[in-house]
Parts: sequence; structure tokens; C-alpha cells
Amino acid sequence: MNKMIKLAVTLLGIAFISGCAGVTSNVYTNPSASVPPMKPKLIFVPADVEISIRNAGGDLELSAELSEQVSTAYNAAAMNLMFERGVQFIPYGTRGLKDEHVDVVREANTIMDSIQLSQSASGGIGSSRNFSLSEDARAEFREYGADYVTFSVLRAATASGGRTAVAVIAAIGGVAVQTSDAQYRVAIFDVRDGQCIWANFDPLALPDGNWIDADEEAWAEIIDKMDSGFSL
Repeated sequence: MNKMIKLAVTLLGIAFISGCAGVTSNVYTNPSASVPPMKPKLIFVPADVEISIRNAGGDLELSAELSEQVSTAYNAAAMNLMFERGVQFIPYGTRGLKDEHVDVVREANTIMDSIQLSQSASGGIGSSRNFSLSEDARAEFREYGADYVTFSVLRAATASGGRTAVAVIAAIGGVAVQTSDAQYRVAIFDVRDGQCIWANFDPLALPDGNWIDADEEAWAEIIDKMDSGFSL
């Protein structure tokens, strides 16, 4: 890894879809969720992670190395959190998404889009609607013996050394230059009835800091904030 690159991800509070001014929270909880089993089992679909480097000209260059680094750290932190909460973590079996789950992930993302839009609407209509995976989608994860399945999307850009230099020079002249940004969303679905029981799109749930160079302790804090309001 190029040591000259400033791997700092400053969270700018940019959501995947901007909400209305009246929105107080982008954390969705389902009031009609089924009672969880005594010893719940959860499977994490490999997180969809893309980390890019913003070059001096402002263009984004996807970094496979950084994406893998963040994905590994995120999955490890999530597994540790579930263990601490007494939730059995079921291994997915592969590091990447299986071909047979591509359509399921698309379906889950469509549902998350709907939840996010409803959470942004005045009156919080999302809390009274039913957002569920199809029977076919749920069947894919019953084979694992899971009660719940989690889908995650993380996107971030970090400034290269050249971009950082441009930002410093521009700042001297009073001009703001974008360097880094980050967005994420995560949702948990009940495999038994398909309902989304919890989702978080709230950019303010993440602490300012460095995703990429975060150690195990820092990631524990990050994942704890990302899972705000979730309980089994």
C-alpha cells in the first residue's frame, strides 16, 4: 500500500438518498416483528463494499485492496458484536457473494430503497408498512438454518496524496475541495416470515474517523453505532 496516500475517510453525512428536513432518524424498526427465538441464528451475506481513492483531479479509482481490507474488518466486527449479544453467527461459506444469491440481494436492496424513502417521508410512514422478502428469497437462507439474514452496503472515498495537496492549496484561497466521503446501509430480515425487522441508513450514526486504518477496537465502536437500535 502506498504510504503517501492519506487514508482518511471523513464522514460527511451523505445518505444514499437525501431525506426531508423533518426526518429525525433514518433507523427503521419494525413494530410488528415476530418474537425472536431463544437462541437466534443469523447469517451475514458478504458486505457489498467499494472503497475508492479520489485522485488529484477529483476522479474516483476503485481500490480492490482497500475494499477487501474494509470488508474483512467490517465482517469481523459484526461477528464479534453478534457473539457479544448472544446471537449465533452462521458462516456464509464464501468470501464473495454466491451466484445464486445475486437476485436475492437485488430484492433486498429494492426493499431497503423503499424503507429509506418511506423513512424520509413526513409522518414516518415506514413504521406502519410491511417490507418483506419473497418466499423464494427466504428459502435460500433456510438451508443454512438461519433465523435472520443481514445485507450491508458500504461506499467510501479517500483522498490520495495529490488530492490532499490540492485541498490544502485550495483552502489557503478559501475554496473548499472535496476529499473524502462515506455512505452505508444495513438491514436485517427475518427468514421465518421475510419481514425487515431493522435497518439503518443514518449517516450520523457513524463516528468521524478513519474506516480504512481502524484497528479492532475502533471497528468495535463503529459497528456498535451502525447497529444502533438493533436488538434480538
